[in-house]
Amino acid sequence: MNRMRVLVFFAVCCGVLGAAGGVGCVKMGGEGPHGDAIMLAENVRLTRSAGSWTAAPPGATANVILGTADLGSHFTETSDGSLVFSGVTGWPSERGLTPITLASSLQTATAVYGGAGYTISGLVGSAVWGPADTLTVSSGGTVVTVPAPAPETDRSTILGTPDGLATTVTFRDGQCDAVTVFIQTDTTGGAMRRILEADVPLTGGNRTMPLADETTIAALRSAGSDPSMIYFSCMTEVETTVFFPGMRAVPVQAGRMFQVSWADLQ
Repeated sequence: MNRMRVLVFFAVCCGVLGAAGGVGCVKMGGEGPHGDAIMLAENVRLTRSAGSWTAAPPGATANVILGTADLGSHFTETSDGSLVFSGVTGWPSERGLTPITLASSLQTATAVYGGAGYTISGLVGSAVWGPADTLTVSSGGTVVTVPAPAPETDRSTILGTPDGLATTVTFRDGQCDAVTVFIQTDTTGGAMRRILEADVPLTGGNRTMPLADETTIAALRSAGSDPSMIYFSCMTEVETTVFFPGMRAVPVQAGRMFQVSWADLQ
């Protein structure tokens, strides 16, 4: 797999995000500098109170994108697995199959191409995954399935003690194919990270890594914009070209996503 595949998020209308924030949405992608992904994820807001992390009820988010070359021109690699971006005013996609349906046992989203990208409808602000669930993505007779990541045993331990972007994130060994992070700074900039689970340090049956590496943290400081919201995910995924025939492979991703405000990481 390409280690530079990362998860992209941005505030455009694509689904229903985290119950803590009500109805909202996050734009996502994954592949290289283009932001490619076909993704359905459950999203949970984590907040810091009385020295511990508390999880809000889950929401849902989804995305379909194969990023254009122009989108890719806004990304710069800061380290192996990490990128920063700037000047991104939209997340345009190439046209693939349409419509595309993304379904779990609890939610169904429909993605329709509208000329510049895919618009997603159908999600509601509640849980995405049932026990031992599967993501099924389909368009006509084309079908791809991905098993959803197992649930966390204790959401209060996913994030470590607040330390800015050096705060650690922990998932159980074997829960993910990759751990992804998106750092939103302003409306057009930020950073993202994707690390294969096998490359995340293993300690006592858990995989633990900082939200961002030192080089990326330095690049964001140099840009002069503090983060506002940070999203990170445990993703299971498969790559395929069937939904974008004749183009590069796109990861189909089932995710357990979390968001945390910059203020709670101080």
